[in-house]
Amino acid sequence: MCATRREFLLGVVAGGTALGRDWSQCEPLVASEKAELAAARRQAAHRRRRVIFNNDGDDIWAAGADTPEKFLAVRHTPLLKTHVDSIFYCTTQSFNHFSHDTKVAEVFRSKTGQFAQNNLEAFFKQQTDGLRMSSHFARANGLESIWTLRMNDIHDAWTPAFVPKWKRDDPKRIMSSLTAAEQFNDRRRLWSLVDFEHPDVEPRLLAIIEETLANYDIDGIELDF
Repeated sequence: MCATRREFLLGVVAGGTALGRDWSQCEPLVASEKAELAAARRQAAHRRRRVIFNNDGDDIWAAGADTPEKFLAVRHTPLLKTHVDSIFYCTTQSFNHFSHDTKVAEVFRSKTGQFAQNNLEAFFKQQTDGLRMSSHFARANGLESIWTLRMNDIHDAWTPAFVPKWKRDDPKRIMSSLTAAEQFNDRRRLWSLVDFEHPDVEPRLLAIIEETLANYDIDGIELDF
């Protein structure tokens, strides 16, 4: 990609179609495009947001919600005719483990235990997923669509199904281990935090962001720390 990574990310965050550009193509920005892009970003950043509805994405395994209509009925359709202007939709289960279609990271496909009703595979067969349905719903109803990315999610510290292969492949990528953390009764029990000083972490995070912005019609990303 000839445009810088920052130009690409800002371009898609500014609304996806800003400047009428196909951001997957290898084209550098000229000065006039940079100015127009900055203006589009300011407009997007300061749009009206009376109420932000932040959806943690657990509706992907809501019982019986295996069609777009049933899925949207769980947490999206009830938002209509309210003061909600923005839908923030999270697909993060843990670092590198997501409930949206990704080739860079890992897809959370488990149907064990509490996830027995995980409808993700059924939606993949319908060429969609929770984030895509959420963004399409937002577009159809004049709402803002934001993807929530948990920057260092630690749900896998107490939910084994969430532990990604990427963490198991190199334990040095994370701060501790389950065995080491068992001696503590405080926040040190959250052993599965990734170590941002490890050289694999930041490039992986940027690749995940870039892929998602390229593949989904969203207005931006919430970097949830």
